Amino acid sequence: MRGIKVDKKLARQEALDYVATSLLNVALDEINTIIENTESFEELRKSLLEASKKNDSLMRSDLKG
Repeated sequence: MRGIKVDKKLARQEALDYVATSLLNVALDEINTIIENTESFEELRKSLLEASKKNDSLMRSDLKG
């Protein structure tokens, strides 16, 4: 009995697309939560800036290992 042939490039791209979509959905949920819990535009701007800085810091630490 022969195994199923898999296009590795396609499988890799599908996996990357899934991960990217999942990360985008998490980010959008976080943004929506911030918006729902914010009363003023200035507070919203500060909250989003803080979240962006936190995300940048997490990404840098992930890249370092």
